[in-house]
This record gives sequence, C-alpha cells and structure tokens, in this order.
Amino acid sequence: MAGEKAKVLNCVQCGGAVQGRAPGVSITLVCGHCGAVLDVSNPEVQVLIQSQEKTRLQPLIPLGARGKFHGETYEMIGFMQRADGTGQYKWREYLLFNPYIGYRWLVEADGHWNYVISTKQKPHRRDKSAQYLDKSYQLFLTGEAQVLYVLGEFYWRVKKGDRVSVQDFINPPEMLSREWDAAEEVWSIGEYVEPEVVQAAFGIKAMPARIGVAPNQP
Repeated sequence: MAGEKAKVLNCVQCGGAVQGRAPGVSITLVCGHCGAVLDVSNPEVQVLIQSQEKTRLQPLIPLGARGKFHGETYEMIGFMQRADGTGQYKWREYLLFNPYIGYRWLVEADGHWNYVISTKQKPHRRDKSAQYLDKSYQLFLTGEAQVLYVLGEFYWRVKKGDRVSVQDFINPPEMLSREWDAAEEVWSIGEYVEPEVVQAAFGIKAMPARIGVAPNQP
C-alpha cells in the first residue's frame, strides 16, 4: 500500500519516538511511551493531555497491522475504548486508513464486529426510524458514548472523557449510527462482519468469544 510515508517525531512530553502513520491528515497522535495526547495539526506539536492512566490497553489488532476488506488494504492507525454513559458497557473501535480511499472503522463489542464507514450524505431521520439510500432503519437505542482510552492517531481532536449523544438504527446486517454534540453531527453506516473474516484479514490468533446476539446480527 503506497502513499505518503510514515513520519517519526519526538514526543514533546517525554522525548520518546512516536510514529505517525497518516502524516498530513491526522490531527491527534497519542504517545505510546507516556500516553500524552499530542496535537499534530501544525508543525509546532502541542500537548493536549499530559498523560492517560498508567493502565495500558493492548488492542487485539496492533497499531500498524494491515488487513484487506472489500479488496482494499487498510492499516490500523488508531484505537479507542468507549463506553455508554454509565461506563459499564464497553466496546472497542479500530481506525483503519488507506491513503487513496480514506478511513474505515472496525468496531468490536462482546465479540461481535462491524465494518463502519462515514455516510456520504445525511440520512433522513424520523421519530423512531431513519432513511438512508432507499433503506429504512428502525431506532434501536438512544444514549451516550464516552471515550475511556485512546492510542495511535486520529483525524480529529480526541481525548479521554469526550462525550457525545448517540442513536443506533438497525436493518440487519446493517446499523446506521448518529453521534452528535453541541458542535457537530456525524452519521456512519456499519455492516455486521463475522469474526472469522476479521481474524483472517489481520492474522489474529485468538478472537474474543461472542456474547449474546448483536442488534444487527443476521
């Protein structure tokens, strides 16, 4: 997978070497040594958050790992753990990047996976449903999502503690998701992916067991 080469910079917090895998497009980069959250949108790198908790989460898909979906190769460049408003229900989000195609997400919750892409146009939302590209999706939940942990790099400023309101609409095997706060509204469309597909794509040795049935599981 060609494109702009990865860039190595020194963390302005601890001095450790930090590799940027999507230079020129990433805004936030997390130091893997001290956990500082860095703003890399300008040549003068600044510290947004000095450090995270000392507890380090190890993503199932390592940073820099490459996998192929729908015939295209993506590199895993960012990892987040998020939770609902109570902090009890947690899930993990993996940011994938291809310099010619852009960003995709793999989202894992209770061993269930979704391949997610931002929508190209805003869906039409009703009270209990949403319409997108001639498909109707039924409201499944309304709640809140908070960031618990970040690692790697992202195309927006993200840090632990960030909160947004969320809504999920389902039409199995797809899930239409809305996230919003006072500043913006973002929609994405996800498709349920069998764990074996993710495992084969990234060469993962052991996958988390599936618990229950996912909202958009076929």
